[in-house]
Amino acid sequence: MMPIWHRGSITSLAPPIHPHRRRYLGIYMGAVPISDGSGGTEVSPSTRPSITLGSPAYDANNRQYITNASAVTGIVLTNSAAGEVLGFGLFAANSGGTPIYFDRFPTASYQEAAGATITIPAGGIRVYAEPPTVSG
Repeated sequence: MMPIWHRGSITSLAPPIHPHRRRYLGIYMGAVPISDGSGGTEVSPSTRPSITLGSPAYDANNRQYITNASAVTGIVLTNSAAGEVLGFGLFAANSGGTPIYFDRFPTASYQEAAGATITIPAGGIRVYAEPPTVSG
């Protein structure tokens, strides 16, 4: 399934990305998916944690986005070696499937040890009303 991108107001977005709708968070190390949602190296737990997106906001460039309303804690990565955690995906299910939205983290990537337990702070995920910044 191809991700569906919408331009314009997030408040008018239809599913799959809609404020306040529960989705499941995937974490990517080393590579994120390409434009059709394939590829990437997901290092999420076998059951992805849920994430709830909050109200729309604007960044410094006047681009509208929604972000996670609260921290996502206790994410145990499944990587077998240290690596660079650099992006995320939002999924409709807690396991399997193709991401319905994916992008790099809005601040920076970071190094994590094999099997590390991480927390994504509130506001650590941004879902923009335009296509993500990831390129093939």
